[in-house]
Amino acid sequence: MRCLFVILLGLFFACPLFGQGCYSDTRSQGVAAYNKGQYSKAKEFFEAAGFCPDKPASNDLDSWISKCRTAQQEAARRQAEAERKRRESELQQQLANKGYIEIVDVLFSNMHLVDTSVVTLDGYGTRLYASDMRYLTPKIYYNGLVSERRKVFFETKLYDSDGALVGEHDDDYIWVKPGQNHTEVMFPLGNNTRSIFSPGEYRYEVWHNGNRLFSKTFSLHRESTTGIASRGLSLYGTSVDYVDKAQGLSSLVDAVKEWKACRTGALTETGTGIVVYGGNGYSSIGIPSSLSEKLQEINAEKLRIKDVTITNDNTYWCIVYGGNSCYHVTPSALSEKIKEYVNNGEEIYSVSINESGGWAIVTEEHYAASTDFDLEVMEAANEKFGMILSVCTTKKGIVVCCKNGVYYEGIPSNVEEKLKELDYIPRIVKYTDSGTYLITDGESLYSVMM
Repeated sequence: MRCLFVILLGLFFACPLFGQGCYSDTRSQGVAAYNKGQYSKAKEFFEAAGFCPDKPASNDLDSWISKCRTAQQEAARRQAEAERKRRESELQQQLANKGYIEIVDVLFSNMHLVDTSVVTLDGYGTRLYASDMRYLTPKIYYNGLVSERRKVFFETKLYDSDGALVGEHDDDYIWVKPGQNHTEVMFPLGNNTRSIFSPGEYRYEVWHNGNRLFSKTFSLHRESTTGIASRGLSLYGTSVDYVDKAQGLSSLVDAVKEWKACRTGALTETGTGIVVYGGNGYSSIGIPSSLSEKLQEINAEKLRIKDVTITNDNTYWCIVYGGNSCYHVTPSALSEKIKEYVNNGEEIYSVSINESGGWAIVTEEHYAASTDFDLEVMEAANEKFGMILSVCTTKKGIVVCCKNGVYYEGIPSNVEEKLKELDYIPRIVKYTDSGTYLITDGESLYSVMM
């Protein structure tokens, strides 16, 4: 309206009689502005022409004003479309700079060539020793930032603890897949005859178009024999620093000390837990009433409790008991696995569920997990140490107890240290990312901190 007032004021002073040629002049200026693409200005002229005393009764001002509005809307649409395309172009450039990939983690294995076959000496997620290394083989865990498969080239570099470049490849590539939870084996470093690596810390980097996308620090260890390894059981894996955020479970610790025995159990960071001794003796704290009632029923019927697991928020739980029964509230995929194994008559040894809803399960014939990471650690454990007896998975790591060894990845460092100190062979390891743990021989010997 301010522009319209200025136009009218200009017409008043320009035409002393404010009428002579007012309509035609003002309308002509509106048409000229419209033809120049100045639709807002043109609309003001046509609206001003409507106030001219010499405006004819029959005129096309409304039609011109409507055309201006339509043109304004179209111009705004084109501007918005141009802005959308600009942002899309920027996004595509950002994705291109990232290699259309979000790398979540990198794990390493030790590979060896025999004739034309690739043999795994030490699997992904295992403890790697410098003297044993042949081909250090990285595996990338990633989420794809594409709508369809795309071939993307990467540069990979390996540095030692002094920052010296050990090896690099500038033509590694991945067929990046859309979606989450994908893996890809990258180009190995080393040779087939002897180790080129010294014990110490290494840094592996992934680059694309001059941008460093991911960096992972890991260690190649000196060969050593400690703790239970001297009795024929090996420990392999990695540990991490931790922050103890767990609520204490002192009543359960007191129960175990009173029994002087513990066979299995479940513990959380939020004050919920269960410990089991003998066939079906137990003590619990903070568990759901339905789970408590089921434990009472199992105890009364003198059925053996094989395994138990529960999550921090009591969202999920599972008891394996009796001949081959399970009482559980579990993620749907795990429920299907349990049903499949029970229907097949397979004895279930161990079930574990973590706070993210991730899970792992072990039977007399099979094992399964919800993530590629956990499944590959279990596969490596089975290959290296034989039959899997139990598993415990958390948000940050996993431990797998096998017939001839214990595999772990990302467990709290104090849990690793306790495993090395044991004077018995662990068959069950339950722990939290806060460093609380329950370790037993599957019968009565135990170590506990919770």
